[in-house]
Formats: sequence, structure tokens, C-alpha cells
Amino acid sequence: MLGGETPLRARFICNTGYHWMVWAKQYGAAVFQIEHRYFGQSRPRVDQSVQNLQWFTPEQILEDYNDFIQQMNVKFFSNITKPRWVMFGGSYPGTLTAWMRTVYPDLTIGGIASSGAIGLTVNQYSYAVNMQKDYGSNDPNCASNIKAAFTQMQTMVYSETGRQVLEILFNLCTPFPSSDKLTPKDIQFFFSNIFGVFQGINQYTGDNGNTATANGLGIPITCQIMNNVSETDLVKRIANVINWSNSFSPGSQNVCMPNSYSDYIWTYKQPEYDTYAEIAAARSWNWMCCSYMGYFQTTDGGHDNDIWGRQDNLANNVTAMIINRNAHCADMYPSSPNDNMELIAARTRIQGLLEGFIQANKL
Repeated sequence: MLGGETPLRARFICNTGYHWMVWAKQYGAAVFQIEHRYFGQSRPRVDQSVQNLQWFTPEQILEDYNDFIQQMNVKFFSNITKPRWVMFGGSYPGTLTAWMRTVYPDLTIGGIASSGAIGLTVNQYSYAVNMQKDYGSNDPNCASNIKAAFTQMQTMVYSETGRQVLEILFNLCTPFPSSDKLTPKDIQFFFSNIFGVFQGINQYTGDNGNTATANGLGIPITCQIMNNVSETDLVKRIANVINWSNSFSPGSQNVCMPNSYSDYIWTYKQPEYDTYAEIAAARSWNWMCCSYMGYFQTTDGGHDNDIWGRQDNLANNVTAMIINRNAHCADMYPSSPNDNMELIAARTRIQGLLEGFIQANKL
């Protein structure tokens, strides 16, 4: 399991319901998880000063994984002529899995890249376009109400009185700057935080990856809240969605929402590692996006577009599939009685591909 943009989580190995763990047990495989450099405890240098981030490149990251596998072969599998490795990764680690198979094709016998972002652009507006599709396909009225609420907030944020109302409705930690000091970044930061809640709900709906999504955190109940006519204020419905979403995180109820762009910048300018390396992880992610990945999820689409389709590349033994009506990386997580037929079929197909990798590379 390739690490990505967070410190390593024990649950990715300890939770035997995750599908790579199910398959590892089935095949009697050893299991390893490797942490990505500059995240968690994997620190090439003492801090994250710009000078010390010069070793934060995709080439270095892939070489870490290449070296790790070779070192594990020496340490644990010296009695095997050619140990068979299969890589797994979801989201950004899914991208890394695909890159590893391209750069080091002989190192492993295969890779499962779940929801890996491929063909990245700097302005990745297609992400938000598809968010809009997801809310609209669940309930057109829900999407309309979200749009109307955001339109209303965009009007409110340009008046002193409107901003004061937003500060109360969303329990903002910091008031907006006064009119003579208000900048576009302050406004964008506010909307980014609101948008981010709907982004997270959309991305993980029904993935069964944690107790929140397993217990209903997702688009269907979000749309029930947005369509609740007993609340006549559409903007208040947006706030109600955020409060409901926060209720799934212990200690997050009634916590104020950050609203200072300058504080945000100051926090992530600090090069020192924090105790749990969570702030450092966000700094690292920003560095990655700014220096080599792009993938800024903007709302610049302005129109619908069709970016999906079957993308198998038989010459390189690459199989791509779209798992309709499912969450980000849903194929990786434990099975649930609520899994739809598309997800069940995809897991069956992935297991068939895995079997093919192993059978084609028998010792």
C-alpha cells in the first residue's frame, strides 16, 4: 500500500475488511505500507523550509518506493528468486501506483490504482462540474437550492450588513475585514470553506470507509436538508448542512469556522513540523500542487462537459473502469449490505485482474 498526502494510518493495515487485506489473506501475502516522504515521520530534513523541500519531487518519491521494495526483498525474501509485488493506492496514491507501473514496470507484477487522478491540469474545474452532476442527479431541486443559496451568499458578501449576517449564520471564528481592507482573497477563502464541506460530502458518499459515511454522511441526507421547506432561508439551509456534517466529528459541534485568509497563510508558512504532522502534511500537499501536480479544484467550469469513457490500453495491459453511482475509492473499502451492483461487479472484476497478475507471474 503506497502512502500519500497524509501521515500513515494504522487502519489501512489493521482493518482486515479493506479489500486489499481480504485479498492478501486469500493469497497468503505479506503486507507492507510505506509512508510518503515529507508526510508523517518520513522527514528527509529537520524542517520544511523551501531549501529543504528541494528533494520533494515525483522522481524522488517514486525512487523511494523502488528502493523500499528492493530493501524488503533483501531483508525478508532473499530465498525467493523473484518476489511478486502488487501495489495498491487510492486517490493520489492511486496516481503514484500508475506512475510506478510506468517508470518501474519490472519491479511489480501489477497495480490497482483506485480513483487515481490521471492527466492532471492546473485548473481542474472538471471536479466541480461533476460535483454539480452528482447533486443534480440525486435531486434536481437540491442542486437548484444549492445554486440559489450560493447566489444569495455572493450578493450578501459584498455588503457590510450581508457579511455580518454570514458571520452569525456560519459561526465564523473571525469577522470579515472592514470594507476598506476586504480583499478578493478574503471572500474566496470564505467560499472555499463552504464549498469544501459539500466537496467532502460528495467525494465520500456511501464509501463505507468510516463510521460517518457508513451512518449516512452523504448526498441523500444533504439534499433532504437543502429541500427542507420548514426552513425558508436557503442560506440557513447551507449552514444546517455544515452543522450536520460537523456532528459526525467528535468535538466539532459548535466549533467556529475559520475565516481569516491571512491566518491561514501564516499557519502554512511555518516550516517546523507540528506535533502530529497534520499542518506539515497540508503544507506538503500545497507544495506538491504548486510545484508539479496542479490539480486546483476550481469552479471555473461554467458549463457541463463529458470527460468519462472507457480507457483500456490493451497494448500496455492497462484496464480502466468507471464505477457509476459510487464514491471516491469506494472499491477499496469494506463491503456493506448497501453496496450497489456496480460496486460489487467492479470488485469482482478487480479481483479477476489481480488473479491474472498472479497467475501470469507464477514462480
